[in-house]
Amino acid sequence: MAKGLMLSLQYYQNEKPIDLEKLAKGLSDMEIDIKTFVIDDSKSIEEYANRLKETVRQYHEQNDTIQFFVLTDRESSFVGLELASVEASVKALLTICGAFNDGDRFLYGEMSFKKNMEMLDSISFDGSKERYLEKVFKMIADKKTGKRIRLPKNADNDMAALYALLESNYGSSIMRFSLDSCLSKISAAVFPIYDSDNQQLLDVDYLNLCLCGNKYQVRYSYPICYYSGETLVKEITKSISELLTK
Repeated sequence: MAKGLMLSLQYYQNEKPIDLEKLAKGLSDMEIDIKTFVIDDSKSIEEYANRLKETVRQYHEQNDTIQFFVLTDRESSFVGLELASVEASVKALLTICGAFNDGDRFLYGEMSFKKNMEMLDSISFDGSKERYLEKVFKMIADKKTGKRIRLPKNADNDMAALYALLESNYGSSIMRFSLDSCLSKISAAVFPIYDSDNQQLLDVDYLNLCLCGNKYQVRYSYPICYYSGETLVKEITKSISELLTK
């Protein structure tokens, strides 16, 4: 029987950031199994966390000494954080490009970063960028205050996708998500893993983890940077191995 189980969470719209077969092989050498869960927009963060907590309970019934590890991508990191805050048996939370922010700030930040990167080599003399982000801000603010949100006229694909997310169960729960609340209850060690191509955006997330995590003595590692799928597998197995030997 395995000594540990890794719960791998993947948001349904994201490409797989890692070769799960190679990861499973690396984990099996440490007697750790892996189980994958797809996160879509049909359920809330809390509903997914409760389902995963039930999975943890079932495994505990078979082996009361089993250790649990959680691996997430960016959008599913909210579920990972929520689970780690309500399930003390989670030993480590590993986030690939994890989102360490309050939900509303995360959603606005994603849209703002993308729009600013699109206009990196130009200046918005006509104020088009500012008007675009003002519409984004209003949608998010209206949703947070319980107002009915409307899709602006001439909305592009990114704005339409944000609208659809805000109207979904998962998006609504992201709006309620509080990083401070989760980190105040986490006993798991946090391993932020960064894609080298998105360093600018992820530096902000790591700073949030540091500022909020230090308030509650959360254990977290220095950012782990990867450059390919192969190095990502190596970094994850290395982090787990080091944690198990401490």
